[in-house]
Amino acid sequence: MKTFATLLFALVLVLVESNCTGNKSKIMEHRMSTAEAKLQQAQHRMSTAEAKLQQAQTKLNHLSGQKKDHIAFSATITRTITAVGNPLTVRFDKVFLNDGNGYTRHSGHFKAPVAGVYAFTFHGLSSGNKGTIAHLMLNGNVVLGARHNSLTYFS
Repeated sequence: MKTFATLLFALVLVLVESNCTGNKSKIMEHRMSTAEAKLQQAQHRMSTAEAKLQQAQTKLNHLSGQKKDHIAFSATITRTITAVGNPLTVRFDKVFLNDGNGYTRHSGHFKAPVAGVYAFTFHGLSSGNKGTIAHLMLNGNVVLGARHNSLTYFS
């Protein structure tokens, strides 16, 4: 009977150990499954972040390629202009500044090299009894005009 009891005890011990091993195995499988799911989530987040980084890099490259030059010109005329009765394009003979190369001395035209808002100022002196008319033109249309009929400084 002792042998049977010992055998029975050994069998119960094996069953208990087998059950514990089975539970440990299930716990390990659950942990492994959870870790794999977290790894997949992390890989997805990393792929999304890489895609966003690529988009940002593309935008940065596009913006870097855009022209960001400072556009400005300053010029004067060192001679007297007399164009009695005839419209005349003023060609400045002394150019102090032409950043962005918008002003063309040969034609007297300023062409905006970059889209934007531009500000223009001018000064003039009319002498004698002759009238003076000055127009600022944009694409062939008068956008600003000044007119004086005697010795007058205008701007």
